[in-house]
Amino acid sequence: MKLTKFAFAYFCLVIFSCSIFGQTSQETASEIEDIVKVLKQSAKSLEYEALKSTHHPDEWKSEEKKALIEDHAYYTLISKDAEKWCINPKGHIDITILIFKDAELASQQIAQFKKSHPGIEGQVKKSDDKSYYVEGARIYAAVIQDRKVILFQDTSSEQAKVIKLLIELW
Repeated sequence: MKLTKFAFAYFCLVIFSCSIFGQTSQETASEIEDIVKVLKQSAKSLEYEALKSTHHPDEWKSEEKKALIEDHAYYTLISKDAEKWCINPKGHIDITILIFKDAELASQQIAQFKKSHPGIEGQVKKSDDKSYYVEGARIYAAVIQDRKVILFQDTSSEQAKVIKLLIELW
């Protein structure tokens, strides 16, 4: 009888755990979808196209980084002036969307981002609890909302206006 109760309790615990993790995964996917939806609408209004992209190697798939995040996605904003973009890379912005396990981890990542992009390559134009922006030979920016972080990078430094507008939208 005790073995049956134990087995039933264990079964209930497993089912409960699976439903919680499934919900978290579904919630995270929904958060990324919401960000992408806004990103695509914003890109369209700025005459850009938002395309899903990948990074090789994917630094957010390392064991160390996976311990910090629920999920992540990469996107590239490409200027609708495709011929210009094909000739030179001035027409794109790399975006990394990160959903951290909690807001504290997200804040810690922004602090690390600030340390790794301290303005050596340019001038820090904005730095507060919600965003960070460095402009120079390269443009790096970050926006944070609770456990969500959006990183922007433009290695051509030609997209400053667009990145500033995107930061203001968040």
